[in-house]
Amino acid sequence: NIDYEYYYEDGQRGSSFAKGTQAQAFLKGLTLGLREKLPSGSLVTHSPMDIDLAKGTAYHNLVKEVAGSLDFIMPQYYNGITRPNTDGINGGVFSSALAHYKTLVTDCSGTTPRRWSSASASATAGRPRRTATRSRL
Repeated sequence: NIDYEYYYEDGQRGSSFAKGTQAQAFLKGLTLGLREKLPSGSLVTHSPMDIDLAKGTAYHNLVKEVAGSLDFIMPQYYNGITRPNTDGINGGVFSSALAHYKTLVTDCSGTTPRRWSSASASATAGRPRRTATRSRL
């Protein structure tokens, strides 16, 4: 499980961070390298903060790029922009975890991680359903 947080874009969240290109190359190389080198049957997953997977962020774009090498994406819906513990999965004052996850799955269509599905997004609200097959959307 790759749990990379906070800095992956230059100037992210008003910071002076200036190594976004290197951070993104690291994440991509790590993901693809793990998929290539791990034994068959191994799982490669990412568990970034939900805000890092907002549409248009470098992390969101990276996930789209390496989606075929991921088995699961597990956004952290407990410490970011969504608050399902207080707003429920369908939203409230903050963004809906379910809507966020559905958007993520939809945006990655065509290169979707092997165990993602839009059915799992509606059925499990952010927890991808494990399936016996490795089909893609």
